[in-house]
Amino acid sequence: MPWVFKAITAILVTALPCLVAAGPRDLTFEERVRAQEAIERVYYAHQIGATRPFEEAVPRATLERKVRTYLKESLALERLWGAPMTAAALREEWERIARSTRMPERLEELHAALGHDAMLIQECLVRPVLVHRLVRQASASGGTNRPAGESEASVRGTPSGVGGTEVAAWDAPRAGLLLVRADRLRSGRHLDLLVASDSVGLPAWDAFGGRVEVDLNERDVEAIASADEAVSVTTPTCTASDTWAPIVVASNSPSPRRSHTAIWTGSLMIIWGGAEVTGHIVYLTNTGGRYDPVLDAWTTVSTVNAPTARWLHTAVWTGERMVVWGGDGVEGDTNTGGRYDPATDSWLPTATTDAPSPRSAHTAIWSGSSMVVWGGGPLPEGRTGGRYDPESDAWAPTSLLNAPTRRALHSAVWTGASMIVWGGEGSSSLNTGGRYDPSVDTWLTTSLVNAPTPRNRHTAVWTGDRMLVWGASGNLDFDTGASYDPVTDTWTQMSTVNAPSGRISHTAVWTGEAMIVWGGSYGVVIFDTGGQYHPTSDTWAATETAGAPAARSGHTAVQAGDLMLVWGGQISGYSTDDGGEYCVCAAGSFYQDADGDGRGDAAISAQACSPPAGFVADGSDCDDTDPAVWGTPSEVQDLVWLDGDNVAWTPPVDPGGAVVVYDLLRSNAAADFVAGAACVESDLSSTSAVDLTNPGSGVAFFYLVRAESRCLVGGQGPLGWASDGTPRTGRSCP
Repeated sequence: MPWVFKAITAILVTALPCLVAAGPRDLTFEERVRAQEAIERVYYAHQIGATRPFEEAVPRATLERKVRTYLKESLALERLWGAPMTAAALREEWERIARSTRMPERLEELHAALGHDAMLIQECLVRPVLVHRLVRQASASGGTNRPAGESEASVRGTPSGVGGTEVAAWDAPRAGLLLVRADRLRSGRHLDLLVASDSVGLPAWDAFGGRVEVDLNERDVEAIASADEAVSVTTPTCTASDTWAPIVVASNSPSPRRSHTAIWTGSLMIIWGGAEVTGHIVYLTNTGGRYDPVLDAWTTVSTVNAPTARWLHTAVWTGERMVVWGGDGVEGDTNTGGRYDPATDSWLPTATTDAPSPRSAHTAIWSGSSMVVWGGGPLPEGRTGGRYDPESDAWAPTSLLNAPTRRALHSAVWTGASMIVWGGEGSSSLNTGGRYDPSVDTWLTTSLVNAPTPRNRHTAVWTGDRMLVWGASGNLDFDTGASYDPVTDTWTQMSTVNAPSGRISHTAVWTGEAMIVWGGSYGVVIFDTGGQYHPTSDTWAATETAGAPAARSGHTAVQAGDLMLVWGGQISGYSTDDGGEYCVCAAGSFYQDADGDGRGDAAISAQACSPPAGFVADGSDCDDTDPAVWGTPSEVQDLVWLDGDNVAWTPPVDPGGAVVVYDLLRSNAAADFVAGAACVESDLSSTSAVDLTNPGSGVAFFYLVRAESRCLVGGQGPLGWASDGTPRTGRSCP
């Protein structure tokens, strides 16, 4: 007897609670901690490479400390600066976040984690963002309403290295920067840094707040947000590919800098280190910032136990921590570093025992278990490297056997199995390289056949099966590049048609489909242009310039979902602290899902890179006003006899609605379920039925089951197909 089958899909429908306008309610510290846990779980779920259980990565003590911090900052605004938080300010900040979020679907996820509770969202998600920014703004702008008994002397200090000069904590022009003088600058890489001649203390709040927080009791903070109507998340900025939006400068943005590092965690771009260069004056820093595109907001990176100020260092993301190492500091190249945990905003140092010798302009990759550092200057050390395990805080050297010649200003990518080092500057520019396997500590050379011309300060990305090398400086600045296949050890030259003009100190990211090159410089010319290179078609397309950040070099760029995040760099004679977000996705169609059942109305669509709030990719809903119905059911599966009187089946793949009923048809002829068929059951809610009727001698009964939903049009599912491929038809029941 015939039956039909198809894979099953589970449909989950979440009903959002109705929010009723109300005044503020009591909110305990424990409730705030539980809300913080819900928020952190969303972020941790998107953390790239995370392996530890959430409870280990973000322990209870960390949750409590985060809550305590934003409550103390709230009190500081009120008691030190006379600027108490208001419900109107929280609401306005929530509206700003909903309007400017770069990841609306992630913001909706955070809202859902807080039960779409308007008060919890404002008090536990919005308040920390707002008070963090306002406290930094207030502490940087000067004066304070000190609490009773706080003397003038206690808010003034003698920052380290100033030699007794009395400096108000609020007057720091470049918080956390070390002032040094560079005698010479060469193509963005300095020579002969002198010992610091001046020093500015910690950011004002970090220096001052820590001394008074003992007097700020977090339990004095009362909830002020009201449970008014929820704020709607607007259509995301990234609605079409090849478009720009700014990363605005805030009071708690990192200070202007170049030659810093940036990594992407899956939720945050973390900026650290670098130098503010103005003419021949270089301010090195050991500060940083975390940019959250979901909230379009910055938070500062702790400087407690942070590595010393430096530039031309490296940073990798391990899945749990950012590991910073090497670089050029006040006293020259260093072999120190630090491990930064963004969940706890804390630093641990990296060991120096067995570490590679001090260096800068080197490369570093994360292999999945170790950071592999190689090359860099000074050039006598440019052929050595090391493997660092951040869990054991231990180093092991990289082999010298068959290693590439010494070099700096080269590139390195990780393939998933090996590190490919290529190009750079030795005694001259190079077009040689090597493939290093850290699991067996061995090197293989890269072919010279058809390799790009010698160069340094180029970029390289890994596509999943190829390394793409582009741009650089050798005897000339190049607009050429090539792809390298490590499996076959072969090079293929890139097309130069429509390629960006030649440049150095630019950035490149891989989107999954294209390499995006942007910015950089050629001599005194600085670019705000770039290009998208598609290796499958070997073609270039220019990046949009409308809305792009100001031309710059020495900046950073990270790939963050649908976005390339560009930040910092050198704009002509000075460093900058702004950036831009470039949409790199291929826009698709999304459909309004008014009833929240996961299916949308095909008549109401939008083009976007990711689903706008309230839109979904599936446009098959037959009734977008009722979450209990969304389409025609698919075929019923696996029709079988349980015994001589009981027939059973499995529900369809897609039930088409929350409620599905079934018709069971019986016929004496397999080809006729219309004229010669009977309805055994009609609108049956279970997936089995009893038929006590027996066929006569020499006669067989054939059965078919049809599913039905409440879809307004075409609510009856199909009856499957005959062996010749034609669809079966059956009578209506009853």
